[in-house]
Amino acid sequence: MKHPNPDNGASENGAVRRRIILAEDDAAFRRFLVDALSVEGFEVIAAKNGLELLDLLNFAAYPDQGLTPFDAVVTDFHLPGLTGLEVLEGLAVAGAAGRVIVISGFADEATMRWARSIGASATLAKPFQIDELVAALEEAMEHELDAPSLAAANSEQA
Repeated sequence: MKHPNPDNGASENGAVRRRIILAEDDAAFRRFLVDALSVEGFEVIAAKNGLELLDLLNFAAYPDQGLTPFDAVVTDFHLPGLTGLEVLEGLAVAGAAGRVIVISGFADEATMRWARSIGASATLAKPFQIDELVAALEEAMEHELDAPSLAAANSEQA
């Protein structure tokens, strides 16, 4: 996997862009979400499976590697390699699951409740509106100062 190039997170107008990881295995939907969230002012790094998601979290855990930490994660429930919920469980153990949003087109309500009970900030059933996802991201990142960074928490797991 090629890691994203580091930058200072600033947009063209100088505003700081919030960095998120998006893990979605459907290529067309992943591209759509990256484009839509970028328009909304987020810097989006995409992963196509759970292993890439974990790789990005691990890579961001070490600042000397040149990638700044992420502000939040949006992950599909069903991902090849490692499910979004398996990643969420690991982040929950490290105390950083509060900035994870789980999306799914197949999970039942009981599974989505369970994801929230172990720390997911929000769960969204597909299809959803982009403004619902943006609102969930903004709410999750409001609590940023109270929780460890995703990268720092993930490095504690290693």
